[in-house]
Amino acid sequence: MGILHKRGYNDYAIAAIIGNLKAENPTFNPKLKTIEFDKKQQKNVVATYGIAQWRGVEANGRITRLQNIGKINGEHIDPEKLEDQVKFLMYELDTTERFSGDKLKFVNSLPEALAGMAMFERFADVSETIEQVKNIGGKTTSKENNQNAYNIILNKLNISQPENAEWGFRIAYAQDIYNKIQSKQYKYK
Repeated sequence: MGILHKRGYNDYAIAAIIGNLKAENPTFNPKLKTIEFDKKQQKNVVATYGIAQWRGVEANGRITRLQNIGKINGEHIDPEKLEDQVKFLMYELDTTERFSGDKLKFVNSLPEALAGMAMFERFADVSETIEQVKNIGGKTTSKENNQNAYNIILNKLNISQPENAEWGFRIAYAQDIYNKIQSKQYKYK
C-alpha cells in the first residue's frame, strides 16, 4: 500500500495496519457489512462496514462519517471503493484518531505498531482496557488516558504467546506481512 509508505509509515506500521485490516476483513471487501438485531429499534441494522469494519451508524459514528464525508482534501470520496476507504482511514489517523496515527508514525517494533493500531481499531479487548483507564483516570486528560491505555495494551501484547485468539490473528497477519515486506515478496502499490 504505497499510500501508507508515502504518508510516512514504516514497515512495522504498514504491517500492523494491513494485518489489522485483514483480521477485520480478510478479503479487503469495501462493501462487507455485518447486520445485528437492534433491540431498541426492534429491527436489523448495519453493525460494521468496510475494510476496517467500522462501527457506528449514530450521528457521529464511524460508518456515518465514512458515508457522509463527501470529500477529503478536495477529492470526492466514494465509501464503496477500497482506495477511498484507505483515504478515509488515513484521514482518521490524521484527525479523529490522531493519537494512533502519531504512535504509528514513530514505531520501532511490530508490538509498538500493533498496539498503536489496536488503539485505532478498538476491538473488544482494547475497548475494555480504554474504558478501565478512563474509569480510573480521574482528572487526567484524554491524551494521558490514551497513553496509559496504549502502555497497558503494549504490555499485554506478547507476540510469542498472545493473550487471546483476537490478538493471535492480528499478530500472525501482521508478522506475515512484515516478513513479506522484508523479503520483498510484498510490494507497495
